[in-house]
Amino acid sequence: MKKSILNILLQQTQRELLNHPEYYCFPHWTFILDDNDIVSVGMNRKKSPPIWLGYPSKGESTSKWHSELDAIYKLRKPLDSFTAINIRLNRKGEPKMSMPCKCCMKLLQVNRCKRVFFTTNDKWGQL
Repeated sequence: MKKSILNILLQQTQRELLNHPEYYCFPHWTFILDDNDIVSVGMNRKKSPPIWLGYPSKGESTSKWHSELDAIYKLRKPLDSFTAINIRLNRKGEPKMSMPCKCCMKLLQVNRCKRVFFTTNDKWGQL
C-alpha cells in the first residue's frame, strides 16, 4: 500500500471530522479498497451491534456499531479479497490508535480481508 493513499485518506477524514456522527466520542472510519479503489466507507455510531457476531452486549463501554462492521454492511457485493484502512482521530484531527478489535478482525477475515492498515498515535500500523 502506498503511503500516499494512506495520507490522502487521513487528510480526507480530517476535513470531514466535524461531520462525523461520533465527533465527541472516538470518531473512526474504515475504508475498504479493492485494487486501490474505495468500494465502501464505514463510520462508527451509537447503534447496538449484532451480539451474534460477538460484539459486547448493550450497555458495555464498547457497545457501538463499529466502522468495520458499517463498511462491510455497505459493500454492494462480496469481494474475493480487499484491503481495509482504519482511521481514528481526536477532536484536534490528530491520528489515534485504530487497530480493529477482536470481533472486527474476525469479521474482516471472514469476509476475505487480506490486509489492514490502521492509524496509531504517531504512525501507521499493519496487520
